[in-house]
Amino acid sequence: MITFLSDFGYRDHYVAAVKARILQLAPEVPVLDITHGIEPFNIAHAMHVLSSVYQDFPVGTVHLVGVNDIGSPRAAWHAARFRGHYFVSANNGLLPLLCDGQPEELVALGVGHPITASPPATCWLPRPCGWLKAKRSAPWAQPLPTCTSS
Repeated sequence: MITFLSDFGYRDHYVAAVKARILQLAPEVPVLDITHGIEPFNIAHAMHVLSSVYQDFPVGTVHLVGVNDIGSPRAAWHAARFRGHYFVSANNGLLPLLCDGQPEELVALGVGHPITASPPATCWLPRPCGWLKAKRSAPWAQPLPTCTSS
């Protein structure tokens, strides 16, 4: 299962663009929207909503978070494993808060690969879906040395 939480709102095509890409990459995996009404750029709001609900989903769920991602430079996207769940977010401080600074595994996404979509979330949020579900390495993911992996 994949969940999707963002500050994209409900007025344009960005949520649909991310979900269409997920369908291309992992068509057999159900996608559930948590909300797209997070206050724009509000990491604390996103953290509150996500931390309140992620543990209610099955272990192994991939949680995509598109909050405060505008202007994230290349390779500023991370994926983390924490308490059996997987999280994908811009490197904006949300993952360290969610994981109490102690993810079980943390990788940088997009290392050496240009972002080709606007907003960047439409490029980087869907990509790890198949990779995380298959639990295999990807050429565009690089382990971060400051974290332990199990």
